[in-house]
Amino acid sequence: MFRVTVKCERIAQRAWPDALEDVRTEFRSRPWHSIVDVKWSGDLLLLVADNDYDSSGEALADEFSDTVSAYAPGTAGYQVDVVSVEVIGDTAMTPRGRFRNRLFLYKLALFATWAVSGVGECYWLAPDKLNPQVREFWFLTYKGETMLAVWLAAFIAYCVAITHFRCPRCHTRLRLVKDLSGLADWARGRDIDKPCPTCGLDFDKEWAPPRVAEDGGAV
Repeated sequence: MFRVTVKCERIAQRAWPDALEDVRTEFRSRPWHSIVDVKWSGDLLLLVADNDYDSSGEALADEFSDTVSAYAPGTAGYQVDVVSVEVIGDTAMTPRGRFRNRLFLYKLALFATWAVSGVGECYWLAPDKLNPQVREFWFLTYKGETMLAVWLAAFIAYCVAITHFRCPRCHTRLRLVKDLSGLADWARGRDIDKPCPTCGLDFDKEWAPPRVAEDGGAV
């Protein structure tokens, strides 16, 4: 879950006295955002909302801007910006944790493909109907070769998938063994302090972090 804070500036509070109620009314029709707070801070209108997909905050900012344009009088000069994006709840996971979950899903898909194709092949191959000599060399039959080909294709797809892990910050492709050692259950705890080789992101700290304002200060 992401907690996004956006701001609207260049509209005076006195020029839009119903702002708080207008924003709440509009966002009732946008249930994918859950409003946490909407308030004035001087002449800045702040909106804080939770959602489960907007890791950059841009989606909320766009919809907030549409709301201001629709409800606020004299909106020609207003500006809406993202203030911060905070990771909360179950989404607060380290990159290494996400990599480990993806690796588990890839393994699960591989084993499930093998299991389903194996069961299907057994029904198709019907080994109990083969003569003893053919049964001993079932893998040399057309049906046996088909099953082995499916297993091999699934394994190749798995190998390709595990080479496509990328750093969430700089998007550099990461090497599973060298850069992400410790993902496998038997290797947990090894090299857990190894950061991204390109941008230095610590894979054992929560990501995404709060955004940083253009003036360099944390917001």
